[in-house]
Amino acid sequence: MIDIDHSPDDRLGAVDASFYSVEGLEKARRHLAPGGVLGIWSYEENQPFADAMAATFDDVRIEPVTHENVLIDQIQTDWLYFGRVLESPV
Repeated sequence: MIDIDHSPDDRLGAVDASFYSVEGLEKARRHLAPGGVLGIWSYEENQPFADAMAATFDDVRIEPVTHENVLIDQIQTDWLYFGRVLESPV
């Protein structure tokens, strides 16, 4: 599970932008064994990033997680993006 930024659109630094592209995700995919899963946390849903995940990984799941954030006294929904490799990367 990776928590790099707040979200693909709300990054902590400009250098991270390439990670959220198909090219950046393909670099991460190469480090996974068959059956391996890359998980990425985001505080907001992001369809372009979901599309990049779908173009990169064999199996993609996007899970909303609703919870009480006691630090700000609010109910919020965060998003978990999972990309799984079914066979060895090329």
